[in-house]
Amino acid sequence: MKKWLTSVCAAFAGIALAAGVLCTASCERYILPRLDSDTDTIWAPLSGGVFDVVFTSNVKWMIDVGSIADWITIAPRGGESDYEEMTYLLKVDVAANSAGEARKCNITYTSLTLARTLVVEQEGPEGFLDPRTEEQ
Repeated sequence: MKKWLTSVCAAFAGIALAAGVLCTASCERYILPRLDSDTDTIWAPLSGGVFDVVFTSNVKWMIDVGSIADWITIAPRGGESDYEEMTYLLKVDVAANSAGEARKCNITYTSLTLARTLVVEQEGPEGFLDPRTEEQ
């Protein structure tokens, strides 16, 4: 009986150890994906300009080129990370506005599981108030 009890206990201990190892291995490999920027909106004056956006990610990401208006240039348009957090400096170049009206572009950037939007708004010749400076 003692031999049988020792065998059963050893079997349960082996199963518990295996389950613990599997749980630890799978838990260590899962990292919450991150895809963030320091701003979600750029307010550009009529004259345009170059704007810096600090971008942080721990996954492979890319900007949807089809979402970029022809009056905007962005670099870089993507990045890779093997689950290690990396910081990128995006340069967003907005051309001067000669379109005759205010304009707006929603730029999409994605990873396999996440999607975010950077909004670029530019004033037009007829006037456009930046809501951050508009008097109440």
